[in-house]
Amino acid sequence: MAVDRRATRLGVLGLVATLLFSALGVRLWFLQTVESTQLQETVDQLRTVEVKVAPERGRIFDVDGRILADNRGVLTASVDWAAMRDEIDRATLFNRLSGWLEMTVEEMETRYDSGRYSRYLPMPLAEDIPENVAVSLQERIEDFPGLVVDTTWERVYPYAPIASHVVGYMGSITGEDAEDYEAKGYDTSSEGENVGRSGVELS
Repeated sequence: MAVDRRATRLGVLGLVATLLFSALGVRLWFLQTVESTQLQETVDQLRTVEVKVAPERGRIFDVDGRILADNRGVLTASVDWAAMRDEIDRATLFNRLSGWLEMTVEEMETRYDSGRYSRYLPMPLAEDIPENVAVSLQERIEDFPGLVVDTTWERVYPYAPIASHVVGYMGSITGEDAEDYEAKGYDTSSEGENVGRSGVELS
């Protein structure tokens, strides 16, 4: 009798195990065939953000190899325009960033409404932010949809007082030059594009 009871228990356990593995197999098949496309699209949306990054402008040297124009990397917090389309989402994001960037929501909204920035590049909210703030934001990037923390470039002229008439300077595209620069592929709808205005910078 003991042997029969043991065999019965083993049979029941085997049946339960078979049912569990069968259910698991069906679920895996369902995920791989029926829901795989939808799940992949969701993953792609969560992981992929396409942004355009402004290039670094080249250095300018004199005949002796001294740098006349250079770039200084500054940490910048920017937001992708797509993440700011919805007014409620934008207000929520600005509220979360306000303390980190030491800016009021009103200051951020002013930037958003100004029309100064190219719609083809993330809108800069704060430039030259401290490194520890940049690192902290990167660590919590999932809390700030659309936020981009990266290095942007600021033009510097070590010999500006002496060589400015030769080196020239950078500036926004003016109305009178807009048509020519549009033909070259520049975005002239905002101040997002800087170009050489005189001297070597213009060439």
